[in-house]
Amino acid sequence: MSTQILPKILSLRHWLRQRHRCTRRRLEEHQARSLHSLREYAYARPPLYGWFHKGVADRSLNDLPILPKVIQGPEGLTVLLSGVREGFADATLIESLRRALKAQGTIVPPVGVRRVLAILRTTAGKAPLIKGNAIHHAEKEH
Repeated sequence: MSTQILPKILSLRHWLRQRHRCTRRRLEEHQARSLHSLREYAYARPPLYGWFHKGVADRSLNDLPILPKVIQGPEGLTVLLSGVREGFADATLIESLRRALKAQGTIVPPVGVRRVLAILRTTAGKAPLIKGNAIHHAEKEH
C-alpha cells in the first residue's frame, strides 16, 4: 500500500466514525422501522404472504413458517414443505389451498404434501412459487 494513501484512509475512517455515531437503541429502532416497512410491502405484494402468515406476522423472521412451493403435475398439485414449525398440519394446508382454489372458480385438482429438507433453487438463488411439470411427465411417457 502506498504511504501517501494511508493518511487519507485513516482520516476518512475517523470522519466516518464521528459522523455515523449511533447508539444501540437508535440502531434497533431503525431496524424495527425498516423491518415493519419491509413486512408491510411483502404482505401486500403478493397478498399470498399476508394470507399465509396471518396470525403469526409479528413473530421473528426465523419463527415464521416458510411459504411452500407447488408443483403442478398430471396427478394434481404437490406442495413442497421445508422448515415448517413442529405440529404443522398438512391437512390444514391442503384444505386451505383447496378452499382458495374453489373460491377462485377453478376445478380443484388432487392436492398432496411432500416434506423435503430444502426447496431447490435456480442458479439465481430463486425458488419458483409454482412449478409446472405436466409437460415433463408427458415427454417421459413417450
